Amino acid sequence: MSTPKKLLLFIGAPLVLLILVFFVIFPGLPAYAMVKLKYDHIDDTSEAFELQTVPADFKAISTKGLAMRVPERYELSETGSALHNEEGKTVLAILGTALYNADLSGYTEGYDPWENYRYGEKEYRSYFRSIGRDYIDPTGPDNQFLWYVRDEVKAKDCLKLRGDDLRVFMEIADSKDISYGMEDTWDIDGEGFAAVAARGKDETVKVGDYWTVTLYPDSAGGKNYLIIIRNIPDDTAKQIISSIKLDK
Repeated sequence: MSTPKKLLLFIGAPLVLLILVFFVIFPGLPAYAMVKLKYDHIDDTSEAFELQTVPADFKAISTKGLAMRVPERYELSETGSALHNEEGKTVLAILGTALYNADLSGYTEGYDPWENYRYGEKEYRSYFRSIGRDYIDPTGPDNQFLWYVRDEVKAKDCLKLRGDDLRVFMEIADSKDISYGMEDTWDIDGEGFAAVAARGKDETVKVGDYWTVTLYPDSAGGKNYLIIIRNIPDDTAKQIISSIKLDK
């Protein structure tokens, strides 16, 4: 064997071995590269919502278990589920509270909470074991999985994953990227609740600019309030959001 070939073999063989060992230790490295290229928001986390000073001339209202302050000219609907401006347009709506204390047993029989997931409980349990974290039920009532996806999932998590564990991670990454791609979001740590404030930016939603607040009371078993704000300047929307509390 010629000297150049011997030299090439001498250098190349350890290099190939090193690469193989590297891929054994980090089987998800190709997936990591793909995730970084495919998902713009995979490493995003939400910042805290910057609370605004609420103008003194805003009036206090209480409805559907919530309290807030709003401009004097806004009127509460008869049902208490909406606010209207002086032109009669809806500027704020509160959804989801009709489910509180409701008996849903007649509607949930035969319902499979996993039907919208590509993988099931077995695969998700395996995934959490592989990343060294306690299992979080994606279908559970306590919103832990929501906060996990929003605040913890990062591209690096897939480096040591393979098989179904890696495929579950990709499903989670896909969900996170879609969520962050549609809205700018901020976290709110309120008294007795956690909330996510979002400003819609998805051009496929043909409703104009909007804000939402998804509020999760600490003692409500995972149920939530969804507050939708439209036809209001951003500054006013932020002031209203800053005033939202649970009505005690």
